[in-house]
Amino acid sequence: MVIGICDDLEEYCNAIKCYSQNYFKIKQIEFELYVYSCGKALLNAEKRFDILFLDIELEDSNGIDIAKQILDKAPGTIIVIVTNYRKYLDAAMDMHALRFMDKPITQDRVDAVLNRAVAEINDGYITVITQANEFKKNKKTVDIQKQMTYNMSCVAGKREHDRTGCGSAWLERLVWDQEAA
Repeated sequence: MVIGICDDLEEYCNAIKCYSQNYFKIKQIEFELYVYSCGKALLNAEKRFDILFLDIELEDSNGIDIAKQILDKAPGTIIVIVTNYRKYLDAAMDMHALRFMDKPITQDRVDAVLNRAVAEINDGYITVITQANEFKKNKKTVDIQKQMTYNMSCVAGKREHDRTGCGSAWLERLVWDQEAA
């Protein structure tokens, strides 16, 4: 699981980092954690996050704008807004943030958010099995749908489609395409 934290205040970055590390160690979930102090660094990192804790008022940018850019690239990213400014609540909900957390934050609140986020991530995965070699790989439903749309336009009308529209060669290529992404 890839976790991102972006806040211009080091104390909040450190707190979320510490609380997240505690959570994932207790739950025995493998994770990578990346911390950014500005929106520009976050966007330049070109990481694909499963969960992103994001402040709204950053020194160099607005967290809502940053979240929209992240979601354009990776629509399955779960956004958790962490801020002191309630005036952004509507904007956060419009972009379907999982949670709007007021500062200061606590271990219990981070645990509750991560429980919900992990459950949502786990519910969003499916297993793709091809008839050719029974290759199994978990993929996010959002990524599968995005790739299906692309692949359907690329292979439409070709012999690889069976009567259901999803030939095994197409599914096999879907899995390998996702591995390269």
